[in-house]
Amino acid sequence: MIVDDNSNDRTGEIAEDLAREHGWIKVIHLKDRAVGYDLRYRYSDVVRRGLRSGYQLRDREENPPLRLHRGGSRR
Repeated sequence: MIVDDNSNDRTGEIAEDLAREHGWIKVIHLKDRAVGYDLRYRYSDVVRRGLRSGYQLRDREENPPLRLHRGGSRR
């Protein structure tokens, strides 16, 4: 997981390029909100989103999508 903190160092752009090349990379973009640049808020936001992404990945691995077999008999 790569976090773009909305600074001007091009992290967001670079991270998105990497995510397109590597499906296992996830990017979180933090945007300035009414709270401004509050590191505690940003950290908690990243942790919350990261946990949510982790649970989604785990659920996909534990419950893989059904693959339908087309044509012919399946033995």
